[in-house]
Amino acid sequence: MLKLKNSLIYGSPIGLPSWAAIFVLICFVTGVQAQNKCDTELAEAERYYNSAESDSVIKWVSTCLNKDGLGEGELVRAYRLLSLAYIAKDSTHRAENAIEKLLKAVPNYAPDREDNPEYLDLVEKMKKKLPPAQSVVAAQPKKKGGKKWLWIGLGTAALGGGAVAVLAGGGKGGGPPTLQGNQKLPDPPGSP
Repeated sequence: MLKLKNSLIYGSPIGLPSWAAIFVLICFVTGVQAQNKCDTELAEAERYYNSAESDSVIKWVSTCLNKDGLGEGELVRAYRLLSLAYIAKDSTHRAENAIEKLLKAVPNYAPDREDNPEYLDLVEKMKKKLPPAQSVVAAQPKKKGGKKWLWIGLGTAALGGGAVAVLAGGGKGGGPPTLQGNQKLPDPPGSP
């Protein structure tokens, strides 16, 4: 089996298997970051909510909700915080709108019974207000590609593994000849 010693790929002494591993790791980390699109915004919104700064909560949640492809957990956190901020500002109508969007996006949503009593009452009120057919259909269609980064990572790993196998010989007799000891490669045909 051919060993890749001190192979130079892009001017670096790191071998091909190392580059493939680095590339797969980068794709995996990027995919994990893409799945958590609003972690920073929602953490900031929660921090401002705990400091009773409703306007800042609304700003951070709105930044999150403007992103595409949010997951169910992110939608629940965002609309819940938005509703609570509007309740704190005595803007019941806007809180109801946020809860309505939450219920349309996540029809089976059940609030935590330990939550703000006014919030709990509004959630129950909005559940009764929405027509049954409307509460079953999500307001935002589920976007395909939620697992896009998983497929990219798996494809990259397969391609990297295939490239390593090809370069390393891929099995019996499929690779380049190996040299034993101080053997010299033969000269090309027709050379002096």
